[in-house]
Amino acid sequence: MTDTLTIQEPNVPETAQSHRDVSVIIVKNYTIASLAPAVFPVPLLDLATLTGIQLKMLHSLSKVYGIEFSAELAKTTTTSLVTSGLPVATTPMLASLVKFIPGVGQVSGVASMLILGVAATHALGMVFVRHFENKGNFSNFDAQAAKVYFDEEFEKGKQIAIELKQQAQKNLNFLQEKFTTLFEQLNNKPKP
Repeated sequence: MTDTLTIQEPNVPETAQSHRDVSVIIVKNYTIASLAPAVFPVPLLDLATLTGIQLKMLHSLSKVYGIEFSAELAKTTTTSLVTSGLPVATTPMLASLVKFIPGVGQVSGVASMLILGVAATHALGMVFVRHFENKGNFSNFDAQAAKVYFDEEFEKGKQIAIELKQQAQKNLNFLQEKFTTLFEQLNNKPKP
């Protein structure tokens, strides 16, 4: 038995607007999935897993638009886009490596990877949605031309990460309250 991350994907649509709608859902689902690697305690394993999630997202998007997927081309185009802005490219690596520092490094590494992983995945997905909508494919992708849009979507992705974190905190608080109430009820029950 293997443990794998499974993301439910919608069927391939028939109209241009449907393509966009389905693609946005795919990007959203993989953006949420990109939260998971941040909590991996092993430095660089989080980065490798995040890269795998992003490549699978690109594979899913390519299916929506009927574009042939090549893992090698996808890696190359992704790398060229992310490394076209050095600060954005180095921060996920640094966020991962800081986990080597006991205590504070682990906490700050997780927090940084949460935001950066979500932001990068969202931005990458939206850049390729736009590229594929414009009849692009992996072999004619121009990282420099996409850089400004990537940066804009990266900023939106950081906001999405903050909202996801806030929602997770609300859910955690709700569960904690319910658990506390249940625990109190169990402790206050008369013993037979």
